[in-house]
Amino acid sequence: LTAASFDKELLFIMGQAIGYEALCQNVQVVLGPGVNLKRNPLCGRNFEYFSEDPHLTGELASAYVKAVESLGIGTSVKHFFANNQEKHRFYVDSCVDERALREIYLKAFERVVKEQPATIMASYNKINGTYATEHPYISKMLRKEWGYKGIVVSDWGAVHDRIASIKAGCDLEMPTSFGYRTKQVLDAIANDENLRLAITRSSDRMIEFAKKYKKQLEVPFDPKAHHEIARKIASESMVLLKNENILPLDSKEKVALIGGFAETMRYQGGGSSHVNPTFVSHLKDIYPNYSQHITYAKGYHLDHEKNDESLIDEAIEIAKESDKVIYVMGLPEYMETEGFDRSDIHIPYHQVHLLELLHEANPNIIIVMISSSVVDLSCDRFAKGLLQAYLGGQASSEAILDILYGKVNPSGRLAETFIHDMESCNVKLTDDNHSVHYEESIFIGYRYYNSFNVKVKYPFGYGLSYTTFDYKTVLLDEKKDHFLIDIIIKNTGAVKVKEVIQ
Repeated sequence: LTAASFDKELLFIMGQAIGYEALCQNVQVVLGPGVNLKRNPLCGRNFEYFSEDPHLTGELASAYVKAVESLGIGTSVKHFFANNQEKHRFYVDSCVDERALREIYLKAFERVVKEQPATIMASYNKINGTYATEHPYISKMLRKEWGYKGIVVSDWGAVHDRIASIKAGCDLEMPTSFGYRTKQVLDAIANDENLRLAITRSSDRMIEFAKKYKKQLEVPFDPKAHHEIARKIASESMVLLKNENILPLDSKEKVALIGGFAETMRYQGGGSSHVNPTFVSHLKDIYPNYSQHITYAKGYHLDHEKNDESLIDEAIEIAKESDKVIYVMGLPEYMETEGFDRSDIHIPYHQVHLLELLHEANPNIIIVMISSSVVDLSCDRFAKGLLQAYLGGQASSEAILDILYGKVNPSGRLAETFIHDMESCNVKLTDDNHSVHYEESIFIGYRYYNSFNVKVKYPFGYGLSYTTFDYKTVLLDEKKDHFLIDIIIKNTGAVKVKEVIQ
């Protein structure tokens, strides 16, 4: 979600809020951010990653890390490296050429390391034949070339050979082996001087880590104020993809609110990333704050894909009686979570079927799409408006209605390319449990679609606004090692807005 803001200041605000909550909970290190790239739309962990673009990823993640670390709370930048699928993630070998590693898969890590995060988390997989926890790039690139001073920690259960991982520079094995691997190391150290030196260097880093990120006095935070921060972050990150003069809504219009997500908002990714929110808003509960002329119907079930005729009839009836329809649809958690990759980008059939029926009853439909990554948006032919809401956090419902009712101007821009179908994508996830070959090299995401003239549904960087802009002057000044671009932008509309300059 947050990558679509293209806003480093917003990520800094989020990082500080999370840092304060960590202080309150007596947490010394926050696990994140994840800076792996969205190589393929089906990766089950795409909800955790920023973008298909390494520069955008690196800049936003760096702002977040800088903010959290400024409060004395550590971060754990992950997963180092070339970790781009869930299938066979514990042992698959990512075979990647050097150029792609440098320009695509390591570039965000290189940028974030400048902020000296507390930890870098090594991934499960192999890279070009060597497990990440034993990879020479830990010492060769992370430490010597990039100057990283912090510790390298394994993903949970990612260490295969503790002695080899220590020599490579992986400091902390997670979780504990309850002494089993410690005994292996102690048995080997007497006859291995290189191992002894590696342990000394590693223990020095661990001591510095423990000193720097020690327990602090617990700091209280205001949950209501942080909920408003979450609301701001979400509202400035959602992307308006279609608007045929149907938005923003007027509070006097009769509106039908339809969809199972409206009463059970999906707001976070599944698996180990689950957090306990202070409060979660749901559309069904808060819509009276925006209009007294909204009627709700569930329309479909979230936990299965069977049509429920009684729910369908109710939804169609209120759609007929309304001026406009807000239809909330998307992927339930069981289709999109850590641990497995999706098999396709389709929305559940029963949700699309209901959309078609609603369109027959009332063509003035606004789709609110709930998903963490790319989905098939061909269903937008049944709608005049489309808001890609992603997974917006605990205040996502307020953010959605803030945008739909014009309290906030949509300013998000896509941080990934939305394709028509998976046949358009040049990157295929492997069924081979031994290796996955990155044959596309640097050509992932828009780099491929632009270079090879592949038509897409909505391109990287796309997003609509409730106003228009006039770029008055563009001056380009070439410096020794960079270009300075000076732009005067005028808001030619009547709405207070943000603009993402691309």
